[in-house]
Amino acid sequence: MNERRHDQTNGSGVPRRFVLLRQDGQNWVIHDRESHRATTRVAARITVTEDDEVHVTWLAVTPLPVVYATPEDVLASLEMWQARPHGGTKPIPIPHFPPPTQHGRQVGP
Repeated sequence: MNERRHDQTNGSGVPRRFVLLRQDGQNWVIHDRESHRATTRVAARITVTEDDEVHVTWLAVTPLPVVYATPEDVLASLEMWQARPHGGTKPIPIPHFPPPTQHGRQVGP
């Protein structure tokens, strides 16, 4: 396998979770360094077509696109998706108002 690794650390020298590896002229894979099982280490398979389109086969369920401009764009998209906050958000406050009244009397049943 003709591996070519892309920038394996972030700007602060900390190893990245995902690594982009070139297998040959048109095929790449993204490895997940945090995966503890060899069968799930490959997160995506990437193929560059003759039209310079990049097609991705995600090996896990993600809401990410399957067509990109470059293999590096695939890696960046995966890293941004993984870095998003997990879990729920703060509840949205719902304004509470007293029941409507008409001249001091409650309207309705």
